[in-house]
Amino acid sequence: MKSFTAFILFTSLSSSIGFLSTEQEATLDNLINSVIQRPNRIPGLGISIVKQITGEENYSVFTKGYGNSDVEYAVPVFNNTRFLIASISKSFTATVTCKFLHDTFPQHGESVLDIPIVQLAPNYQFVLSDSRFRYIQEKCGFRSRFEYSNNMIILAGEIVSHLSGAIPFDDMVRNLFERLGMDDSLIVDAVTDYETLSRMSRGYYLMPDGILRKLNATHYNGNSGAASGGVISTLLDMAKYMEFHLNEGMINGIQVVPKEVMQWLRSPSNFVEFTGWRLSDSGERGSGNFAYGLGLDLGIHRGWQRIAHDGDLSPFTARMSLFPVKKLGVFSFSNGPGPLPFQSGHEFLGNQVFDLIENQLEEKQFDKAFTNRKPEKAINCKVRTDPKRPKIQASELAGVYGHPYEGLFQVMYDGNASTPLSLQYGKRGTGLLSETEETNIYKIEWFGEILSLFYSYNGGQPLLDTLLQLHH
Repeated sequence: MKSFTAFILFTSLSSSIGFLSTEQEATLDNLINSVIQRPNRIPGLGISIVKQITGEENYSVFTKGYGNSDVEYAVPVFNNTRFLIASISKSFTATVTCKFLHDTFPQHGESVLDIPIVQLAPNYQFVLSDSRFRYIQEKCGFRSRFEYSNNMIILAGEIVSHLSGAIPFDDMVRNLFERLGMDDSLIVDAVTDYETLSRMSRGYYLMPDGILRKLNATHYNGNSGAASGGVISTLLDMAKYMEFHLNEGMINGIQVVPKEVMQWLRSPSNFVEFTGWRLSDSGERGSGNFAYGLGLDLGIHRGWQRIAHDGDLSPFTARMSLFPVKKLGVFSFSNGPGPLPFQSGHEFLGNQVFDLIENQLEEKQFDKAFTNRKPEKAINCKVRTDPKRPKIQASELAGVYGHPYEGLFQVMYDGNASTPLSLQYGKRGTGLLSETEETNIYKIEWFGEILSLFYSYNGGQPLLDTLLQLHH
């Protein structure tokens, strides 16, 4: 794999005509250049802003790219550069799912979201892909607290596909792309060569020694499917998607999704501990999230309602921030080197763009229906373990664990109790298991291609020890 030095052009390289003044664009350039340089070391970043101008029905769009989508060949970030939006894909899943339920069960209204699946799909047969799941120790009681779960989002797509008469869920999402005019957006599959896909951005990660490297694009294939995080999009397409949300399901004068269904997405389904901070001693809230809707985080910034979601399939990271009252949307993405610090990441950038465009340095009294409701206390769930659990012999550990989505985890025993166990995780994860002083706790030493993913998700920092806890 080739290595790349930090030679990156940090000036803006692509722009479309928008609504920012010359002074505002210069301020934005300075802001983004400060974000992408050290310590973040971002190879390339793109931003898309949509704003409904007072008195006009249509939205003005501003897009701009900074740095490179391909460092090796000095390819700039353009407004049609393709990149992974990761978990922002969940908002597409929520939109498609809610529209389908509304259209299929109109008699129930929003209450359809609370009807047990067994009543909506009495013939649906749930089968655990690995029967050993039933023996996994419970972390929390069922429906006792909110948990962000990729697998449950994927399951929702599978159930909707079943209810539709076996229309593949990815095709349902592609239909939404078509109706919104998102002509450049794709869904990751297991066979496409993303190294050669037209206009596809490359992803980059940092080695602990500070060298920037390109991630092997075959890693993207492992994120196939739209439901949880497999959408590929562009700055221009995401502008259309933001306009669709800000217009409550309408685009180009066509109500693609009913307004009431769009409200389902942005209604609090799970209140959480407020994740922001106070702006003043008077106790006014600053910026942060207070609830999760359906595929969308619900929060505030300077007192204004903010609907957002982050995406992280490192080294790609992204965020969409919508400010419905202001009819303003901000989307940004980066192609490395992994998760960014909050003080200079995508949420920070979205908030700063809001302040720049709206000149909002004072707070607004936010809707009491949202901010006055006490967040639900997070339940402190602890994994219950048996301190007297018997030791599992190395020969008993051999076998295949896991399931196809997360990847099969195979432990292999060579018959020699004095040598480490070997393991295979998916296609590229290889390593050794070594016993620790704690009973049934093993340290994993990883080798090969999977290390690049770990460096991506760790932001270039040295890897922490990986431990595996095993149970009967």
